Formats: sequence, structure tokens, C-alpha cells
Amino acid sequence: ARLRPMGEPQVAEEPSFTAGVSATTPLFLRLPPRYTGEDDAPAQLPEPPPKARHFKGYHGLSLDIAKAVINLLVPPIVFVYVSALLTSPVHMRFPRFVWIMVLTGLIPAMLAVAFLRLNARRGL
Repeated sequence: ARLRPMGEPQVAEEPSFTAGVSATTPLFLRLPPRYTGEDDAPAQLPEPPPKARHFKGYHGLSLDIAKAVINLLVPPIVFVYVSALLTSPVHMRFPRFVWIMVLTGLIPAMLAVAFLRLNARRGL
């Protein structure tokens, strides 16, 4: 069976169709000329979703070490800081100051939840 160059469409009925496909080969198919969907309407292929900005330049399993370190270290530091303020003598002397610090810890968490919901609505 002759393998076709990458990017050239192949007819699905061709017996050698699967011979030229591997895990790294993009799949390009042409529908047979008389293929129809329901009610004899021509079949429409779905449009691929647009690429999200945060996936541009993404190269497989590469890690951004700085982001990973920040996401591993900053949340426990904020939690320990806020919990230490709430359980220390500072809480008894300056209660309003402590609650301002608590809000400083809660605002990023609330923003993260809001952004997660926004991304879920967008389908990301």
C-alpha cells in the first residue's frame, strides 16, 4: 500500500487508510461523495473549537517551574499567616487589623473561584 504525503485527504473506504495513520499523524478525511445525514440533508462536520490563548505556545508536557513553585508555596504561606493572626494575641489587641488580613487572604480565593466559573462557562 502506498502511503500518501501528510496533509493529503484520504477516502475512508480505502483499505490502506489505517496503514498510514500513527499516533502523531493528523487525521484528514473526505466524506464519500454521496454521504448524507438524516433526512437526506448533506452531513455537516462540526467546527473545531477556537484555540484558547493560554494554550498557544504549549508544547506537550513541558512545565512552567515558576508557576508550579508559586502554586505550591504561596497558598500554605497565606493560610499559615492568616491562621496565626487569628490564634495569636494580636487578634485580641487589634481585632479589626486581623480581619483586614483575613480578607487579604480570602480575596484571592474568591477571585480564583470567580475565574474558575467564568472559564467553565466559556468551556475552557
